[in-house]
Amino acid sequence: MQLRATQYLNIKNNMKFTWPNIPADCNRFVFDTNVLIYMHGFIPNERMARKYGPIVEHIASSRANVYIDKVVLGEFINRYINASMEYKLKQNGSLNSDEKFKFNKQIHRDCLQYKEVLKEINVILHQIQSTYNLQLCSTIFSINADIITDSIAHMEFNDFLIANVAEAEHAIIVTNDKDLTGCQNINTLTAK
Repeated sequence: MQLRATQYLNIKNNMKFTWPNIPADCNRFVFDTNVLIYMHGFIPNERMARKYGPIVEHIASSRANVYIDKVVLGEFINRYINASMEYKLKQNGSLNSDEKFKFNKQIHRDCLQYKEVLKEINVILHQIQSTYNLQLCSTIFSINADIITDSIAHMEFNDFLIANVAEAEHAIIVTNDKDLTGCQNINTLTAK
């Protein structure tokens, strides 16, 4: 899939970087939802957190701009709620160990576990906000409907949004998602 061509500093489009081999002047990044989950999720993926930790640490310490689409932030929050609620409900016996949690606002919004999860999310969002030079954005209003439907034939809609944010902000996507790493005219950074 090919998006509009962009130029980022002296980096050609469609560059695939592997940590730590990135140009020194890279200071604009987009996080894939998975990277947020690896680093800040309810139960962080330790193996992936070890792989992506140095990248995220470099980005945070350099105060590079991190662009996150509002839809990606919403996906992170929803995945956090589901993982945390499933864990809490299994811990107290309200959900069998082999069952998957399915959020039902009529049932769960008033339960104690949900209120605990909202407090956790508040803390996590404050951590994310204080860790990165965060820029919330959205490109959905600048995208043609025909382009959207053509693009989602090749990738998930949220991946399409992430790619468009990276293109619009001339940023590098930090990801391990094959849809994004295979996207033309977008620069990506992955861990080894």
